[in-house]
Amino acid sequence: MATETVDYLFPPLMKSATSGSDVRMEPLQPTWSNPLEYSSFTHWKAEKVESLTEADLEAYEKNRKKAAEEKPKKK
Repeated sequence: MATETVDYLFPPLMKSATSGSDVRMEPLQPTWSNPLEYSSFTHWKAEKVESLTEADLEAYEKNRKKAAEEKPKKK
């Protein structure tokens, strides 16, 4: 619970490049949302994380096994 409270009060900062030539200096910016109507408070929410599906894992495992079988043949 303490971690959730700290994350709510102090949201994590994300790297965001402002231009293509600005490679060295990437300013850190919070992912703030706009305040609600009639509210002066803002809150943040984490970016949506896409998770792996079973099909992705099966395709990866298939490619990994295929590569493992071909590697000894090349010797």
